[in-house]
Amino acid sequence: MSASPSNELNKSSIDARDQLRQMATGFILSRALTLAAELKIADTLKDSEKTASEIATELNLHSDSLYRLLRFLSSHNIFSENSNHQFSLTPLSQIMVSDASNSVHAYLDMLADKPPWESVKNMLHTIKTGEPSFEYLHGEKFFDYMSNHPESNARFNAGMSCFSSPDDLNIVNAYDFGNNNTIVDVGGGKGNFLASILSKHVNTKGILYDQAEIVKEPVDIIRANTPERCEIMSGNFFESVPTGGDIYALKLILHDWNDEQVVKILQNCRTALPSHGKILVIEGIMLDGNQPDPHKQLDISMMLVFGGRERTQKEFDFLFKQADLNIHQIIPTPSRLSIIEAGKM
Repeated sequence: MSASPSNELNKSSIDARDQLRQMATGFILSRALTLAAELKIADTLKDSEKTASEIATELNLHSDSLYRLLRFLSSHNIFSENSNHQFSLTPLSQIMVSDASNSVHAYLDMLADKPPWESVKNMLHTIKTGEPSFEYLHGEKFFDYMSNHPESNARFNAGMSCFSSPDDLNIVNAYDFGNNNTIVDVGGGKGNFLASILSKHVNTKGILYDQAEIVKEPVDIIRANTPERCEIMSGNFFESVPTGGDIYALKLILHDWNDEQVVKILQNCRTALPSHGKILVIEGIMLDGNQPDPHKQLDISMMLVFGGRERTQKEFDFLFKQADLNIHQIIPTPSRLSIIEAGKM
């Protein structure tokens, strides 16, 4: 006998409730995962399987509570438990090991820090006022807070490097930076991205540009090529950017800022840009409408923490026109990021 329409409707209602319940309690999995990273549990399993009791002794934790945490994470394929109640690494936790070649440990550890959690918890303030909840909670903007809290700042910088550095090779291979060009890496941090460009294009020169406290300790490749192929300059890109570049690259910079601030950054790049020059904005391009897109979740984080946003292609086009710039082409890469090439109108 086939199910009656009322039974089908009831099953559909139960499935919908269960789906919403799982979504609503997703913060439990998120916190369990980031806590496992903060405790470096994957590191303890790098060489052998261990019971929760053995791990608890090693890390000075409560054995039964740890077992229940590991059992929960194992149900999501983050660890694996055998019949002897020993836990081992899975493909997901293998990249949580802190010294793995493709490790995401630093990124997860950054998310375990208090500021991101507090900002999400206070989302209502942003929805009511438009003010980043981070600024409301801490009484200062995100980057000012980080300057005053060295431990959180170190975790943030390590996490961001972990998050963005794997994209560098994909970007460098997707775009012809050419020989004999000078690349200005605007807001380039310690220079990881610029280092990738200089490593591939041996006749290319670079200018690493960011705040003084950030560029004072550049990565080894940048330091080794100073001053022959790379100049290090400090300043504020809301005030000006260095002249002398052929290509001005902004990788994951604009999504930190609101539209007015973005236009100001682009205008300053345009002022420094020679007639033949190009501006490269390297960001994710968010899909319109109901289409699933991880950038839509990232957009919420940008709203809560920085007051920035992820943007659609149409939104980027509007901002470039406001800065009197014309988009020449948009180049997708194998990563989540695209290269938006623009120049003077």
